[in-house]
Amino acid sequence: MTLQRRIALHIIVFVALLLALFSFGAWWVVTAVEDEVLDRYLLRTLPVMQRDPSTSGWLEELSTAQELRERLALEEVPEEPGWFTVFASEDGRRARWVRGWKDRAHVWWYGLEVEYRVAVETREAGTVWTMVHLDALEYTEAQIPRPELLVLVFGALSWLIAVLLSARLARSAMAPVVCLTRRLRSHAASAEPLAATCAGDEVGVLAGALDDALTRERQGLERERRFISDCSHELRTPLTIFRGALALLAEGPEDAARRADLIARLERSVGRLEGLSHTFLVMAREGRTRSVRSPQGVAQLVNECIVEQRLLFPQRQLEVRVAIADDVKVEGQRDVLLVLFRNLLSNVFQHSTTAALDVSWREQPSGHLRFVEGPTTDKIEELASDKTAPPVSTGFGIGLPLVRRLTGAQGWRFVEERTEAGSLLLTIWFNE
Repeated sequence: MTLQRRIALHIIVFVALLLALFSFGAWWVVTAVEDEVLDRYLLRTLPVMQRDPSTSGWLEELSTAQELRERLALEEVPEEPGWFTVFASEDGRRARWVRGWKDRAHVWWYGLEVEYRVAVETREAGTVWTMVHLDALEYTEAQIPRPELLVLVFGALSWLIAVLLSARLARSAMAPVVCLTRRLRSHAASAEPLAATCAGDEVGVLAGALDDALTRERQGLERERRFISDCSHELRTPLTIFRGALALLAEGPEDAARRADLIARLERSVGRLEGLSHTFLVMAREGRTRSVRSPQGVAQLVNECIVEQRLLFPQRQLEVRVAIADDVKVEGQRDVLLVLFRNLLSNVFQHSTTAALDVSWREQPSGHLRFVEGPTTDKIEELASDKTAPPVSTGFGIGLPLVRRLTGAQGWRFVEERTEAGSLLLTIWFNE
C-alpha cells in the first residue's frame, strides 16, 4: 500500500471512529434526558394516576417484595424508598435491577428490552411497590424510524465527505514527495539541484540532503576514477621495466656489467612495486581500523624516503635540501607518514624537471611541512642569469590525489600553490 493510500485510510478510519463516538454520545444524551423527563413526570403524576381506573393496564401496585420477585422474576428486589429501573425479557423469565454499568451490560447481552420503573413507598399500611410498565408510556419507539433514516443519511454523507476529503488531503500532502521522487528518478548530473523547486518545508530539507548525498557520491566516484587512473599509471612503469629487462635477460647477455645493470633495474622496479603495495594497503585500511597515533620524527622519515628514492632513481640528479630539526615530531602513524612523504618525493624524482627541492619545517602560524619544487625566492636572480638552469616545473604530478586523500582522512590539510617565482609549493598542515 502506498503512503498516499495509507494517509487516506487513516483519515477515513479516524472520521468513522469520530462519527461513531458522536452517535453514541448523542444516543446516550437522548436516552438520559428521556429517562430524566419520564422519572419527573411519573413522580409528580403518580398519585393522580393511582386513582385513575384507565391506568390499570400499565400501573400495578404490589404489597410484598415476594410478589414483585415472582411478577418479574427478579433475583434482588429494592427495599429502600425511591425510583428504580428494571429490565425484563418479553417472556417474563429473566429480569435485572439496573444499578451500574455491569447491569447495563447484562441487559444488553441477554436482550432484556421490556423496561419498568419501580417506586418503593412507605405508607401507614406498610411498604408498597408500584410497578410502571413504560412500554405503555414510551412514545420514542414510535418515532425511531425517522431518526434512524436521518442518522443513516447523515452517516452516509459523512462517510462520503471523509473519503473525498481524505483523498484530497493525501494527494495534497504527498504531491511534493511524488514530484521529488519523479525528479530523482530522472535526475542527471547536469540538472539543477532537487531543492531548487522545493519549498522550505520538510520535503525541501529532504531534497537538500539528497542533493548533498548525490554531490558526495559524484565526488567520490570521480576521486576513485582518478585514483584508479593514478594507480594504473604508477604500475605501468615498473611493469614495463620488468618486461624489457626480462626480454634482454632472455637474450643471455655475455657482458657481466650489462647483466648486473639489468638485475639492478629489476631490483628497483621491485622496490617501486613494494612501495605501491604498501600505499594500497594503507589506503585499504583507511577508516576501517582504529588509528593509534604516536609522536613520529619528521626529519628521520623524510631522510629515509629520500635515500629510498635515490636508490630507485640513481640516474636522477636532484639536489634535496632538508631544513628540519631532529626534535620536530608530529602525532601520526609511521606507515601513513611514510606513504605521504614517499609519494611527494617520488612525484618530484619521477615527473619534475627541476634540479632542486627544498623540504623545510615551519612552526608559524602552526606546524607545517613545506615541499618547494623548483627555484626558491632567494635564488630567482641567480637562476634568471643562468641560461643553463633547468626549466621551472609546470605540473602538479600524479601522486597528489593520493596525498589529498590521506591527509583528509587523517584530519590534516594539504595545500598546493605557486610561489611568486613560479615554484610549486606543497604544504601539509599538521597542527591546525
